[in-house]
Amino acid sequence: MRQKLRVGLVGLGFGVNYLRVYRRHPDVEYVGLCDLDERKLEEVGQRFEVSRRYRTLDDMIASREFDAIHLMTQIPDHAAQAIQVLDAGLHCACALPMGVSLDELTRVVAAVQRSGRRYMLMEPNAYSPETLFVQGLFRRGEMGRIQFMRGLQSYFLNNHIHPYWRGLPPMHYISHALAPLLVIADTRVTSVRCLGSGWMREELRQVHDNPFPIEAALMELALPGVVAEITIHFFETAVLPREGFDVFGEKLTFKWPEYPGEKPGLFRLVNPQGYFSNEVVSERIDIPSLPDSLPEPLAGLCQTEPLKFCGLVHEFVRSILEDREPALGVERSFDIIAPGIYAHLSALEAGRRLDVPSYPSFAGSLRSAGCPAASRP
Repeated sequence: MRQKLRVGLVGLGFGVNYLRVYRRHPDVEYVGLCDLDERKLEEVGQRFEVSRRYRTLDDMIASREFDAIHLMTQIPDHAAQAIQVLDAGLHCACALPMGVSLDELTRVVAAVQRSGRRYMLMEPNAYSPETLFVQGLFRRGEMGRIQFMRGLQSYFLNNHIHPYWRGLPPMHYISHALAPLLVIADTRVTSVRCLGSGWMREELRQVHDNPFPIEAALMELALPGVVAEITIHFFETAVLPREGFDVFGEKLTFKWPEYPGEKPGLFRLVNPQGYFSNEVVSERIDIPSLPDSLPEPLAGLCQTEPLKFCGLVHEFVRSILEDREPALGVERSFDIIAPGIYAHLSALEAGRRLDVPSYPSFAGSLRSAGCPAASRP
């Protein structure tokens, strides 16, 4: 492995947020761009002075110019394109979700096993300042034991520009709501019960055969005795666009703001030993940006670019150069995405409890079926 990474970025809509970071990262030799829209490809390439430009993923892979490819494409393409990248012997960073069916997850995991390359889910909320802040509170013992967690996503997607999104089962896009909780508590989901709610017009139901504009799930965690609630509103509902989480601790609770312009809050129990004590101190807080773990060029960039993009890029790059599993590698990716797939299946079965397999058992079943893990070159 060379000392610096050569990265190809596919998809120049939201992907431009990552392009700015790759160009500043001290361990990236160069970045190449790929987009089906030739006009966008040329405009972004010129604006950021990137000379390596490709119209298709096939062309980018065939160029043999890259060690890793970062996919920022549409949801229906994620699994197939990730498999194509991995099978070409390249490392893969992928926008969420990893897949929207158990079959897609199976094929991606099998591709990771046979290729021996790194796969990382680029979930921004796993690296948000709020997530890192609450993770620190928990690890330092300030919260005490976690008692309950809640994740929320609220959007109005009836008229989304991309037809694929219309009628998408809400739990198929669970990552923004669930990933912060799993990262903070360092746990995974073991079982799920989910119900759909509300009424959806027929033209939205037809795309994915999904009748639910809203889905709400209770998820048992590997953290003993703890449950997480995930609620996602996508269609036919008057909501503020919002992604957030609450973490309830025995000594300290973190609450996400309810309305625009508010700050998040902390509720601290003053006397945990008191009988029937309800003395709680509450405060609104400013979340620190926490750039200390980033190299100097990126720490400076965090003054203008969100920390979460900088943190994701740095972790992906360093995991490859250090030949280690990234923090959001294939196992953690599975832990984040699989519960949403099982949750929607549960909703279709009126809330039946479904077990969610661990990654080792899921990957092991593939190996026993004839998909051996690759030896790393």
